[in-house]
Amino acid sequence: MRGPDPWCVLPVKRRSAAKQRLAGVLSLEERAGLMEAMLADVVDALATVRGLAGVMLVSGDAGFRSYGRTRGLRVLDDPVDRGTAAAVSMAAAGLARQGAASLFVIHADLPLVTPAAIEAVLATSEDGRALTLVPDAERRGTNALLATPIDLVPFCFGEDSFRRHRDAALAAGVRATVLDLPDLAHDIDRPEDLAALVGGRGATAAWYAQAGLAARITRVAATAEAVR
Repeated sequence: MRGPDPWCVLPVKRRSAAKQRLAGVLSLEERAGLMEAMLADVVDALATVRGLAGVMLVSGDAGFRSYGRTRGLRVLDDPVDRGTAAAVSMAAAGLARQGAASLFVIHADLPLVTPAAIEAVLATSEDGRALTLVPDAERRGTNALLATPIDLVPFCFGEDSFRRHRDAALAAGVRATVLDLPDLAHDIDRPEDLAALVGGRGATAAWYAQAGLAARITRVAATAEAVR
């Protein structure tokens, strides 16, 4: 039996902290613009998804919170900004106090996201104790997570989070369902990741084209491939 409609939590770092591993390729202004575009693509996808109780954007950035309000999202300030796991935990605790029974977490840096991919995760919802994990392409990070109940496992976002979430599920006596979804697998963290934006659609692809970065990113990708 399908479980309750989950609340979606969408954590977003401050612009000043966005995509710092891209600092060798993109300026601070460019990194902020990239983050804004990727967030728009994720919010656009969420807007057409059925089966969500609501969407909460969590950020310490006033601009991102303002954007969330204009899109009709519930917004939660993260004044301490201690990282993704802490932001999600704070949001989850508040939602649990309000009676929410299930939680869907998705990152804001997934420019290839589609409503169909999100709905594929939501389709795994079960009435009872259940956890679904969507890893990144290298199966190291956790790009999306669906948990019922909300406090089923501690949130382990950060380094090697996919393994740590699976270990947490094992400790809780729950078998984690793992979905490898290409549309949710490509987060943008390293310079070579930017090559995935070529020929794409949506706000991020438009930002990429307008920024005129194609030649720069092609050189970075070729260098990274040569080093491997």
